[in-house]
Amino acid sequence: RTKVVSQGELSQLQINEGFDRAWREVGLVLDRVGFTVEDRDRSKGIYFVRYVDLDRRDPRQGAISRFFSGARKDLMGQRYQITVIGAGADTTVAVRDASGTPPATPETIRVANRIIALLHQEMK
Repeated sequence: RTKVVSQGELSQLQINEGFDRAWREVGLVLDRVGFTVEDRDRSKGIYFVRYVDLDRRDPRQGAISRFFSGARKDLMGQRYQITVIGAGADTTVAVRDASGTPPATPETIRVANRIIALLHQEMK
């Protein structure tokens, strides 16, 4: 039903479903995996989400020291757009940065690919 397709360094998720069903399923997975969905625009096929990248946190720093050191931004996460684009019987899901452009830095590419991998894992 789903497969990950590489477009250069970036990955996209291809779903063998029409837009309506894929849109609903992506939304359910985002809720189940724990993303914060801040907004959505179904007519444009965009979910506006916040993703907390747990790999970025310093494992040597405990929760209490993170709280008192002011390093709370890691817990707030970064904003991303998850686009759901239907083309007939298939739908493509891609991750964009907060402004809607494809990720360009190694860090944002890594996170975008991680998000696609999470979606793929949950939609198998």
